[in-house]
Amino acid sequence: MQDTGEAWTNASLLLSTADPAVSGDLPKLEPWVLGSGGYNLGSGSGYSSSPDNDYRPMEQTSSGAVSSEMTATVQGSGTAVFAIPGRRTIAGDGSEQRVPIGTQTFRGTIELATVPKLVPEVYRRARIRYEGQVPLLPGVVSDFVGADYVGEGRVGAIVSGEDLDLAFGTDDHFKVERQLIDRQVESLSGKRVRYTFRFRVLVANHGSIGADVLVTDQLPVSQLDKVVVQRLEGTAELPAQADDPAGLLRWKATIAPGASQEILIAYSVTAPRELPMHDLQQLF
Repeated sequence: MQDTGEAWTNASLLLSTADPAVSGDLPKLEPWVLGSGGYNLGSGSGYSSSPDNDYRPMEQTSSGAVSSEMTATVQGSGTAVFAIPGRRTIAGDGSEQRVPIGTQTFRGTIELATVPKLVPEVYRRARIRYEGQVPLLPGVVSDFVGADYVGEGRVGAIVSGEDLDLAFGTDDHFKVERQLIDRQVESLSGKRVRYTFRFRVLVANHGSIGADVLVTDQLPVSQLDKVVVQRLEGTAELPAQADDPAGLLRWKATIAPGASQEILIAYSVTAPRELPMHDLQQLF
């Protein structure tokens, strides 16, 4: 966009990634004082003797191979300048104009995933290793499956060698159901109560192609010494990953065309009898 009031008619366009509005000076850390201004070490915040500045850490960068039809001149400063093919007319009233810069094609890994506790659909996700010569700028991404528009999202700045995750909506060839199939309440000694829950997740493939579906669910996590959560016999899950939050469970369901797969989840919660059930609901 440009708002000079004068149209750029039949103009040659060069688009630069430079941002003159960003200060070129490296910000300076001032003393971090814990005192009367209040502080919270848990969140890393505290009273500072000077106002916060607008500094943001740089994105992690790495190098990679070029595989692209989008070309740009990279200046010595690291700024990329894109030459737009042909000539364009850009109105001077501040209205947004969309012009094609180029195309890039990369091989991606497609993943189907579902969180049946929250939504009864299977979602499509794609991950690619970005190997373009110039960075992708942060902004809105419009997603298409073939010629079908399936939604939009946002991406941050991506440089060559980084992974890019994209979402492509739901896959209507799959149906997911999560049902509570059993709930029991037992009185125990010592004024305790045990609640037992059993759930069934059913993932059905109504398409013509077999696929793997990543299924995610969870166990409740107790923060109370007198409330004990125990995993009971059910479908064996995948090994936990290092950055998984507590209680997270994953399964990989390999489902042939016209078939379905069942996943069983069971656990018990033992708590003092005086603890109201509605308090326990916070754990489920």
